[in-house]
Amino acid sequence: MECYQKEFNKAVDAEEWKEALLYQHAMCSLRPSNAEYRWALAALYDKLGNKERAVGLMQVLAPLDSRSRGYPKARLWLVDNSSAAGFPLSREDRKKHLQRAVRESTKYKDTSVVISANQRLAQVYLGEQKFQLAAECYKTSARFVPEDYLILADLSSK
Repeated sequence: MECYQKEFNKAVDAEEWKEALLYQHAMCSLRPSNAEYRWALAALYDKLGNKERAVGLMQVLAPLDSRSRGYPKARLWLVDNSSAAGFPLSREDRKKHLQRAVRESTKYKDTSVVISANQRLAQVYLGEQKFQLAAECYKTSARFVPEDYLILADLSSK
């Protein structure tokens, strides 16, 4: 697997996208349950302009049904990119993806996902004037982004 990863990295550095795609497919085939590999494959399709394929792969990684766990990075990607790819999400589906991303992000070591999911969901709650829920999200993100304590202080007056 390391060999494929090294070759993939070389291809990306050389901007040999078709070769990078080949190696990413190989890694996904060898580790089909690895969400990070599948997310990277979808992101690569996005980079190559195949948004429809990217959205399809991301949707598999981020199901909206309540029984399936998803991959938080895929949820954030869908919130950001679905409309541009011709698959707009409803406001409610965007909110569901963000809520699920917040819950699921606690299981991953990538703090950037925890921060982004919480900050973005807090913005949704602020738009709905649900200040207590927004404050809960900012409490989580403030552990990593101290500036968010300023937002919390402002919210405590509402």
